[in-house]
Amino acid sequence: MNSPDVAGLADAKQKRQMKNNPTSELAKRLRASGKLDAQSIGWAYNAILTRQPSARELELVTQHLSGSQDPMHDLVWSLLNTTEFKLKQ
Repeated sequence: MNSPDVAGLADAKQKRQMKNNPTSELAKRLRASGKLDAQSIGWAYNAILTRQPSARELELVTQHLSGSQDPMHDLVWSLLNTTEFKLKQ
């Protein structure tokens, strides 16, 4: 019998908590913003990756998520799934 992937379980739990905890600072800010602008993108990067996005990242995020129905949700999901985020944990 295989033992469960502890890191994978912890990662999944953390993602659920961030998404489902309506009192988290991240959830409050995203709910309040609801739009894709440089300030909200920068805040999401800082909250998740502890750094500001580069000019190129800002351009790519704006370009690729501008047509999304929920761009901030998509941005957060993308940042949580980056190798950079996983390695910082």
